[in-house]
Amino acid sequence: MLAQQVGVGAVIFHDLKNYRLNDIEFSLEDMLRFEGETGPYVMHEHHPY
Repeated sequence: MLAQQVGVGAVIFHDLKNYRLNDIEFSLEDMLRFEGETGPYVMHEHHPY
């Protein structure tokens, strides 16, 4: 369940961070990385320990 939530969040984050007038190359591999400006990275850094 958690992996599904992270995956959905990654796709939504990727969609929102790109300028919508440009063509976007859909790369799930790039969306799920834990480095750079990606959804999983932002979720990991925001998580309170």
